[in-house]
Amino acid sequence: MKKNKWWIGLIVLQVLVLLGIAASYYAADHYGKDIVLKTKPVDPSDVFYGDYVTLNYEINEVSSSLWNGKSIEDPTPVYAVLSPDNDGLYRVTKVTGDRPDVKGQQVYLKGKATPSMEGFLHLEYGLERYYVKDNTGKQLESPHREYKVTVKVASWGKGVIQRIQPLN
Repeated sequence: MKKNKWWIGLIVLQVLVLLGIAASYYAADHYGKDIVLKTKPVDPSDVFYGDYVTLNYEINEVSSSLWNGKSIEDPTPVYAVLSPDNDGLYRVTKVTGDRPDVKGQQVYLKGKATPSMEGFLHLEYGLERYYVKDNTGKQLESPHREYKVTVKVASWGKGVIQRIQPLN
């Protein structure tokens, strides 16, 4: 009987973890702040996952001068502070290892930083893949076209893509 309670407790714990993950996405979608990012998509396809667009944001490559910690050599959890420019597009203004205080129009995204070319860091936020309806990914594939992506950013740094539109 004691083993049964242990197994039931383990199953309940797993269900709660999965519900917590789902709830964080819904909460970010509901309570998040809209920001607009500039991107150039590339359209791969996967037999198991269907059509998706890989998004290459301007905020993925940032100057290492924006990082205030020691040199990054391995994937490192970071927080990127973003602020809007004159066109309303959000750009990285600071990268830190500690949760930042943001003011006004600023937001922050949690991500992972890895070294890139000299003087730059490559940041990934979990926003780099956007799934589209089957056979519609090619419409977003133009290599010379730039897009804006509206993202809802929650107060804890989680972002959820809302839509992709041509920039011009």
